Amino acid sequence: MVQLSSAAVVGSTGTLPGFLPTRALLKRIVTGLALLSGITAAASYGHQHWTVGQLLGSTDEARQVLARIDDRDFRTALDQAQADVAAAEAAIGNLDAQLVLQRSVIDQERADIAATEATLKFAQKNYVRYRALLKRGYARAGLVAAQNKIDVLVTERMKAMAERERARAIEHQVELILSQLDLLQPELGL
Repeated sequence: MVQLSSAAVVGSTGTLPGFLPTRALLKRIVTGLALLSGITAAASYGHQHWTVGQLLGSTDEARQVLARIDDRDFRTALDQAQADVAAAEAAIGNLDAQLVLQRSVIDQERADIAATEATLKFAQKNYVRYRALLKRGYARAGLVAAQNKIDVLVTERMKAMAERERARAIEHQVELILSQLDLLQPELGL
């Protein structure tokens, strides 16, 4: 500790000589303290704004674009995925059409089988009748031939009906093919 002699003390304020606060010094100290408190307040506000204030700002400020990432790769991938979906939809449509076509072919084959069965029944009946004619002679051959003509006409009618069903199946098949000739734009929003 520094000891001062009583001779060093000047005046009644008890201050040391050379340490008298002048107005300029006081002004500097007050200005420095004001500047320091202003810097402290600004730093505190800045810290508050950057950590919390940005989250509380308006949605327009929060939604501003800070950077843009090149999205061409993703857009190309999206276009490719959409094209793949369209191709898959077309493949499904094609398979559906093939199923309808196959059902028409099956119907046509059933009609052919029915016509063949009718021809077989007619041949069997004719066989039985002709055999009976051979046993009885030819006296009634004209009558039997006329009766057989009815059976022939009935069989021909059944065959014509089977041909009509076959023609309808082919007509349906051609209509189906014609309906597939239009390419439709895929639905949006998928």
